Amino acid sequence: MSMVIAAAEWLTYIFFSLLMGHVVLAFLPETKKPVLKVSKHLLLASSLGIVFSTFGPVLQVVFYFYESVGAIRAFYAVLTDFQVGHAWLVISWVCLFMMITILFNGSRYLKALWMVIMILAVGYSSHVASLSLWEGWMAHSLHFLGVTLWAGVLLHISWFASTTLNWPAFVKWFSPFAAACMAVVLITGFWTMTMVVEVKDYADSWVLSYGQTLLLKHIVILPLLLIAFSNAYLSRKDSYKPRKTLKAESLIFLLTIGCTAFLGILSPPHDIDFTVDSEGASPWAEYLAGEPIQTPVNLSVTGGNVWEGVSLLILGAGFLGMLFLLIRRDKSYSLTVLFGLLSIMSLYFGLNRLFL
Repeated sequence: MSMVIAAAEWLTYIFFSLLMGHVVLAFLPETKKPVLKVSKHLLLASSLGIVFSTFGPVLQVVFYFYESVGAIRAFYAVLTDFQVGHAWLVISWVCLFMMITILFNGSRYLKALWMVIMILAVGYSSHVASLSLWEGWMAHSLHFLGVTLWAGVLLHISWFASTTLNWPAFVKWFSPFAAACMAVVLITGFWTMTMVVEVKDYADSWVLSYGQTLLLKHIVILPLLLIAFSNAYLSRKDSYKPRKTLKAESLIFLLTIGCTAFLGILSPPHDIDFTVDSEGASPWAEYLAGEPIQTPVNLSVTGGNVWEGVSLLILGAGFLGMLFLLIRRDKSYSLTVLFGLLSIMSLYFGLNRLFL
């Protein structure tokens, strides 16, 4: 069941991004974007898909209670008494309105309104909103908005552009747009993280599955940042057409939201020592450490093999350098993805080898 809920969370990001990209690009003149071929059926399927994918968190809470009160009563209680249930009801109704608007080629302003309402509903149902309603609601909503704005345009342009017409005009506005979205994502991502994990406990959280997944997510962001800044640098040339690079960026984005999806099904480490004592450390972390992990947890750079860790980090930096060269020479997106993945693996195992 956990894998089903994680998959639903992953699909939620994709469905929202596809709709958001459609809405954002609808506000641009034809001279500022390539010609796009996006099926109305895809947009309708994304709207309907959101209804089902956002039901995952509702189902997760229902499973906590159904054995004691029954499935029907638990389902009714979640919909009427829990934030996640209220949010799902709002999202379901708004998705219906979005489908009607798309079907009848309604106003782009109306579509934008439906997207804002749904994003606020997602923020309202988030874990950080349950910890601190207003702060968590705002932080997660802004984070989700930044992700879907950037990824939405990225997915549409990289996979649905039918010609290279207007690429220079597109790149000139997309590079600063992507940089602004990335800044919002990074700031709000750090904001939401500090509500779950204290900064001083960040490295210690790696002994738990949540911390390992969070570390991997943060490392995956590095190739995305490199690609984004490379595009901004190379976009100064009018001849630059970054479709291959954008395809690679979109594929690495799918890995990023995969990490986010798994975070949603893991126990947040509010008290690391207590979690290790009650639930045990992550078996994967113990495998990397080569020994059982005991409390109190106090990881440091000298806790692992320094030379192996530093060597892997240097190797990861080298792969990032190769990634930049591939982008600059406009090589195939499969090679870009490959070196992006190699850099992620090297940096991930390097940091673990340093601390565990």
